Amino acid sequence: MSGVALNLADVKSPAVRAVAILAGRAGWHVRKTARTAAFNAPGVESFQLPLTGSSIRSGVMAQRVRHVIRYAPEPFDVAAAVDEALGAVKLNVDQARAFRRAALGAVMTEVAQQAGTEVQAPPAPTETAVPAKAPDVARPIPVVVVSERPARAVQGSRPDGAVNTYPSPTAMERRWSDGSVDFPCRWPGCEYVGRSLRSTSNHYRAHEKVGTLPPADGVATDHVPEPRIGARVDRLAAELAAARDAGIDPTDAEATARFVIERRVERNDHSDAEAVELSPDQILDRIARLVDRGETPRLRAEVDDLTERLAAAEQRAQLAEDTMGALRDLLDPDYGKAQP
Repeated sequence: MSGVALNLADVKSPAVRAVAILAGRAGWHVRKTARTAAFNAPGVESFQLPLTGSSIRSGVMAQRVRHVIRYAPEPFDVAAAVDEALGAVKLNVDQARAFRRAALGAVMTEVAQQAGTEVQAPPAPTETAVPAKAPDVARPIPVVVVSERPARAVQGSRPDGAVNTYPSPTAMERRWSDGSVDFPCRWPGCEYVGRSLRSTSNHYRAHEKVGTLPPADGVATDHVPEPRIGARVDRLAAELAAARDAGIDPTDAEATARFVIERRVERNDHSDAEAVELSPDQILDRIARLVDRGETPRLRAEVDDLTERLAAAEQRAQLAEDTMGALRDLLDPDYGKAQP
């Protein structure tokens, strides 16, 4: 395998460093190439991870952890290696949980496979022998990702109770085999994973405040509203049937339409009006323009400026207090001491 031995100092991503430490303890060859860390279990398995990227997704990290354990060239203490990797590298809580879960899943899979091959078939029954019963073997099921797609964000509800949704541009929805659901951030290179769509969306807004929009991650994020038209179709069918029962000729479109609209006006029902589908950000922008006549950006800038000034003032006050305390101690060492 080309390249030189990998130096962990050359790896920017904490997740990649943790995988490299685990692979080293498992007997893998880990080398440095031009832009990647190359992992190789001779004659069995190989893969590469980036050297320069700030991070990799937790799902990618977990997959590589499972590969390292599954194709380890030599036996090793998985628990001790995992503790060593997580002790040497600072991962966030969600990353560390995903790392341990992936390692546990790989070990459980190996145990289940070994237990399955060790079960011997019972001997054929004879006139003098009782068929032996195969031992019961518990086969734990590893927790794996079963689906990952853009989360469905709610746009709003209609008078008939239907809800419109659209693909969230800020978060993915990841479902696990144990029934749990989490929401990874869609900002490229970010490994934040929220327990709710709202928390991940709020986290994503912080990215937008400090940097320009990133390139697309390859998953469609166009605003595609999904109105649930079933209830509207059922209502219109009932209204057409009522018009027919009232003696209106079904082939007279104008008379039928007038009957339907007049009944809706009587009920003060305007849900048939066509609404312009807006994304949540567009709705918030319209509300802001109506309420403050465009003052929101200026007010936010003033709030940020005042916040910075307040923080600077607090630092100066703390510095002045520390300086006065030092002067008091210098001029009067007994200042503040209890008097007899």
